[in-house]
Amino acid sequence: MKIALVHDYLTQRGGAERVFELLCRYFPEADIFTSLYNPKTTIDLGDRPVKTTVLQGIPGGTKYFRLLAPFYFPAFRSLDLQDYDLIISSSSSFAKAVKKRPDAIHICFCHNVTRFLWDTDVYLREYSYYKKFSPLLEQAFVYLRKLDREYAQEPDLYIANSQLVANRIEKIYGKPATTINYPIYSEKFSFCDRKDDFYLVVSRWWVINGSI
Repeated sequence: MKIALVHDYLTQRGGAERVFELLCRYFPEADIFTSLYNPKTTIDLGDRPVKTTVLQGIPGGTKYFRLLAPFYFPAFRSLDLQDYDLIISSSSSFAKAVKKRPDAIHICFCHNVTRFLWDTDVYLREYSYYKKFSPLLEQAFVYLRKLDREYAQEPDLYIANSQLVANRIEKIYGKPATTINYPIYSEKFSFCDRKDDFYLVVSRWWVINGSI
């Protein structure tokens, strides 16, 4: 069986990328695809080749990857995956749009729906350029939402990282999802009976008023 592993972009080292790193370890013979790749700022893939899209050739693309949002869907649609029997996409936005053979299987490990499209005001509130150009961007987002919902029908099976995400997938994309929670390196934590009266939250974004 020929397997392809696909991730949105490998330009950072967040939770989604670390899950993708585990997938790459579990499937050492699989081919790796992504839109943009910067080995200096993302997960360690060793000597394994990473196949990218035409976006890789854009100067500054790996640094300013968020500005390329309108071009990701065409980039992923252009990937040639016709030789692969199993495609596993790791996606919170665009990688789920890849095309497959009719008899191939596409499993999408969905970290979330495309947040900047479906939860725009919350997701982009920290970006000043969004506030300045929101009327223009909203017109583009209407079109991108249509494409996002259309290409979300490509995977044969969705795996969500939580029941909350599974509910979002069903509500927005109309697709059922099986929940498999993220793995935890439990040996890095110690447990004790004494509990203090606070919660510690560590995340990529600041937590404001109880929501991310």
